[in-house]
Amino acid sequence: MPEKIEKLVAVAKAQALPFDDSGDSDTDIVAAVIGESGGKPVPKVVGYAEVTVPPFDSALFKSHFRMHWHTFDLLVGKIDHDLMDDVGSIGRLRLQPEKQVMIAIWTLANQESFR
Repeated sequence: MPEKIEKLVAVAKAQALPFDDSGDSDTDIVAAVIGESGGKPVPKVVGYAEVTVPPFDSALFKSHFRMHWHTFDLLVGKIDHDLMDDVGSIGRLRLQPEKQVMIAIWTLANQESFR
């Protein structure tokens, strides 16, 4: 086994990544660590913040984000100027402030473990 792969396997095992190595080969473990899906497309949710969330009523929004729409709007209004694009900045375009806040709030409100 190449030395680079051995090091990646050792790092993965040391970090206790969520995999069961009882039947996995070291190559499978390395592929999981570096995010390769074996050529299979990784499904992504497209337009969730822009299309799916806006029609949520207050109760459904609160069940996903643990706050009311009104509170979310107040929060975005208070910090959106800090999240706006800087004129002349380089690199990837930033997400809209509403989407940035929605991602942060959902992550904080989600009770699932991201081990």
